[in-house]
Amino acid sequence: EIEIVTGVQTCALPICVIGWELTRNLLVCGGVIVAMVCLMIPKIQVSAWVVTTIIISIIDVVGLLYFWDVTISGVSTIYILICVGLAVDYSAHIAHMFKNATGTAEQRTIKALARIGPCVLNAVVSTFLAVVVIGFSTSYVFVVFFKAFFLVTVIAGAGGLWLLPCLLGLFGGDNLESEETVATPKQDPEKAEPEP
Repeated sequence: EIEIVTGVQTCALPICVIGWELTRNLLVCGGVIVAMVCLMIPKIQVSAWVVTTIIISIIDVVGLLYFWDVTISGVSTIYILICVGLAVDYSAHIAHMFKNATGTAEQRTIKALARIGPCVLNAVVSTFLAVVVIGFSTSYVFVVFFKAFFLVTVIAGAGGLWLLPCLLGLFGGDNLESEETVATPKQDPEKAEPEP
């Protein structure tokens, strides 16, 4: 084992490298997620809450993995990065439906949950059920997989189905356009046919 000194911290080379790789990859993932969420949900009020929910979910997952005796390794790093994708999935769909809905913030939240909530719940439950079976394994790879995915389905699922709708209902803003205006395209008065 080779010891290296980085500033005031001494660490074993393989552990230090994997830890830095995880941090770097999470920051790169975070940057890409912020860019994509802002492009797909161009309303800053909504996209900021989506990004906040995702960040909170991943911090919770990584923190609870530590308390569940999962160390930073090549295996856990890969699973944590996959968990980021699931956290995005659970939150982004709710926010996209919220962005498209009309009415007050509370009405938009209800419409978004009524429209896409069952699909997101199905994704959470099906992932959870697929992962529970692996929980009985004794292999290190499968145990870490189970712990990471169990935590992300519970935490990010709750973030997408509970926390994000609450935040959007409180701070998402109203969209009081009438539904007729949204449904019918506006016509150019010069191209309109004259009445007989």
